[in-house]
Amino acid sequence: MSAHFICSKLFREHARTRTRPYATVKVAAENGKFALESFLKQERLENVFLWQGEDVIQLLIDHHGFTTTTFNHSETYCLKTKATKSYDRVETFSSVTMATVIGDFNLEMETDTWELPHEDFSLPPEPTRTFALMSNMRTLRAENWHTIIELYLLYAMEAADGHPLTILHDELTISILREINREDMLLERVSYTGTLAFVVGHSAKGNEIPKDTPLLAVEAKRSATFEKALAQAIAQASSMLCLRREKKRAHGDYRTYWICSDGERWVMGFVRPDGDSIKYGHTSTHSSQITKRFKENTCAKIYSMLGVLDRDAQPSTFGRNSFSNSLASPSSIFSTGSSSLSDSSSSPSSSDPEQGSVFPDSLRCLLDQIPSVL
Repeated sequence: MSAHFICSKLFREHARTRTRPYATVKVAAENGKFALESFLKQERLENVFLWQGEDVIQLLIDHHGFTTTTFNHSETYCLKTKATKSYDRVETFSSVTMATVIGDFNLEMETDTWELPHEDFSLPPEPTRTFALMSNMRTLRAENWHTIIELYLLYAMEAADGHPLTILHDELTISILREINREDMLLERVSYTGTLAFVVGHSAKGNEIPKDTPLLAVEAKRSATFEKALAQAIAQASSMLCLRREKKRAHGDYRTYWICSDGERWVMGFVRPDGDSIKYGHTSTHSSQITKRFKENTCAKIYSMLGVLDRDAQPSTFGRNSFSNSLASPSSIFSTGSSSLSDSSSSPSSSDPEQGSVFPDSLRCLLDQIPSVL
C-alpha cells in the first residue's frame, strides 16, 4: 500500500460556484482512496460529496474506513460537505414539558415545603396608587400584566439593593447544549433555546448578561396553563445554572432563583447543583389581587417575598458564593410597617418636599409611560 495525500477544495452543501471554497485540505489516502471515516470525524461532517461538472455524488465508506471511489493524487478535487448536527434534539422553553425537563437535567425535588418569609406591611405609595388605578379604571390586557410584573421586580430590586447593584433586562434569548448520558450508554445532545421574559444580574453587556444572572422571571400567559409556565421557569433556571457553571461565574453553589407569574399568581423557587443532579424547590402559589378589587395587603406580601429573593440572589452576581445555606433560614429585609431599608431619620420622606422623594428616577420614568401602555 502506498500512502499519500489528496488535495481537496471544500464547499458548503448549497454552494453554486467553485470560486470560493471555505477550506483547502490535504486528506490522507492509500492507493488512491482517502480515509473518509476519520476525515468525517475530524471535520465534524455528516456526508461528503464529489462535485464534478453538474454532478454531485455522495462518497461512500468501505469496511476499512476508506472511500469506495479511487482518486488521482496529482489532481485537486472539489468536495461539497454536509456538516453534522451539533444536537440530536431541540427543546424550546415555551413548549417543553416538566417530565422532559426532569429527565434532561436530572432534576430532584429537594423540599416540598420551601417558603420565603413575608411580613404584613405597606407598599410604597407610588406602586400602590398605580395598581389601584389599573384595578379601578382599566381593563387589563396582556401588555399591562407584563408592566405589572416589571414594576414589582423594579420596586423589589430597589428595596433589596438600597442602591442600584443589579440590573433588570427583558427579552433575553439564550441557548445551551446539554450532553446527556442515556441508560443505553448513548450520548444525546439536546439544545435548549428560547427567550427569557426578565433576568436580574449586574452586567450591562449583552454577551455577559447570561453568565451573571442568578434570578429570572417567566411571564405566564393567562391564556395558557400556569403549570406549563412552571416547567418553562424551571427549564430556564436549570439552563442558566449550567451556563454559569460552564463560564465559572460564581463560586460554590451556583444557586439560581426563578419566578413564575401572570401578574397576580406568583410562584418562586430555586435550582442548585448536587453532584450529577440538580435539586429544586419552590413555594406554593401566592396571589396578589389587582383585578376586580385591589387588595393592597396581598400585593405587599408579594413585594416582600420578591425583595427577599432578590437579596438572597445578589451575592452570586459578583462571583461570590451563591448562598449555599441562605435558603435554610432566609430573613426578611424589611422592617415591619416601613417600606424603606434605612432609618426614617436619615431617609428622604415622600411626604416632605424639602427632603425629596424616595421614588427612584428610573421608576418614575417607567411610570410616566404607563398611560400610553394602558
